Amino acid sequence: MKYQITFWMLVVAAVILLAGIAIMAGSIQTLLKSKSFQDKKKKSSGGDALKTIALLAIGLLFSGSAFAAGAPQEENPIFEPAMSDIIGMVIVDVLLLFIFIYFQRVFNNLASELLPAKAMKEKNPWFKLNKVLTDAVEIENEETVMMDHEYDGIRELDNNLPPWWKWGFYFAIGFAVVYLLNYHVFQYGDLQYEEYEKEMAIAEEQKQAYLATLKLSVDETNVTQLTDQADLDAGRQIFKNNCAVCHGDNAQGNTGPNLTDEHWIYGNDIVNVFTTVKYGTPNGMTAWGEDDMLLGHEIQQVASYVMSLHGTFAPGGLSPQGEKRDKVTPVTE
Repeated sequence: MKYQITFWMLVVAAVILLAGIAIMAGSIQTLLKSKSFQDKKKKSSGGDALKTIALLAIGLLFSGSAFAAGAPQEENPIFEPAMSDIIGMVIVDVLLLFIFIYFQRVFNNLASELLPAKAMKEKNPWFKLNKVLTDAVEIENEETVMMDHEYDGIRELDNNLPPWWKWGFYFAIGFAVVYLLNYHVFQYGDLQYEEYEKEMAIAEEQKQAYLATLKLSVDETNVTQLTDQADLDAGRQIFKNNCAVCHGDNAQGNTGPNLTDEHWIYGNDIVNVFTTVKYGTPNGMTAWGEDDMLLGHEIQQVASYVMSLHGTFAPGGLSPQGEKRDKVTPVTE
């Protein structure tokens, strides 16, 4: 789906260019038939040039198709173009554009030399297309649309609006009606604010998925102390489920040491506490990081919760163990 719109827009551009080349070729052919060339070499070279360019255009189409088909495609009922297909179509479009420009130059040169009377001009496909698109009045007939007033010798023409402009205007009106019905009456489509909300929801999901991958990668080399209340509450719950049996419900100590005083056995910063919880201690502390009993971010949460208990002195706490240390500045970055 990533390149589909671009690819098909390039395909449409190629089709339009081919149609223009075909119309231009028909116009050139009409001009060539309008007069007998005395110099057969000129006539032959002109015909050969047209044949060469026509063969080149056909070759471009086949080469573009082969270029697109040569790229490996997965089995999928919906064609999904790759970047190689886009590049191939861009090359085809550019070459077709050069051919169209060349045809136009040939036509202009021939028209300036060979264009016969008005009857022949009206039969020319290129002029017919121009007439349909612009509805322009011929220069020799401008008096029919010339207005009465004159300023400094300048006369104004009352030309009709070009049909292509009116068609675009009518299309805009039709598009506006469809847009109104689709988005405001039947509400099939989402308005900009709703699209924004949906895109923000998708972005939030992607963000959470990314953060989840980061949480799994937390270890003693990049751990930081969490201070958000939600993380501390999660750490408290993990502590109650896994640590309270040894350290007491309020971390006052049981078979394990008191975690609410100012004494520490294995260090009092977040890295020390994280390492202690993850790898355990020789005194019987369980290595909660083994066999993924606790994941990296869960150890970070419970270690941050333990850090927050420093100096709270829970009632009924065991006697201090280890070394008394002042509270350190949390490692939060």
